[in-house]
Amino acid sequence: MRPSIANLNIYEEDNITNATLSIQLNLEAIIAGVDIKHTNTKDSKESDEYENLRNMSAIELIEKYSSKIKNIENIVYLKSANHNYNLVMTNINIPEIGNINIARDTIIGFEIKDLKEENLRFFWDKNLGSIILRVHSINNEDLYSKLIGAGSQSNWFSSEKKIKEKIRKNVKT
Repeated sequence: MRPSIANLNIYEEDNITNATLSIQLNLEAIIAGVDIKHTNTKDSKESDEYENLRNMSAIELIEKYSSKIKNIENIVYLKSANHNYNLVMTNINIPEIGNINIARDTIIGFEIKDLKEENLRFFWDKNLGSIILRVHSINNEDLYSKLIGAGSQSNWFSSEKKIKEKIRKNVKT
């Protein structure tokens, strides 16, 4: 399966640093529990359930699987050495049914309040697969970008200063 994409946007409001996190992902594969080792979901034992989910409207998916969708906020993590930040799901955008031969990209939004001025680390449940993390500062400067493998965590990154990573660490051969 292709990696999900997470955009962490840090902003300041009333002298308090907060962030929004949007994650573009394959919601149907997560709900069906498709094993991340599969490059093609048709090879998965969950392929029938996955195909049924892909044929559901956005409203039907939300109505039938709201607890599974809401639980995603409990398996996405942003932490520092001193804090485990609480992510609150604020929105979900599930496109209507289109070409069912192409994965439908759902975008889930989260709010993170009162970030401290310290280094941060991002990760999510190992069963959700790999994810590309992009971090943007208060001034919309790119601070950090990394492909995070399934079951791995990002390196520590600053919410204020740009951290450069060697490209070789981001590319698997």
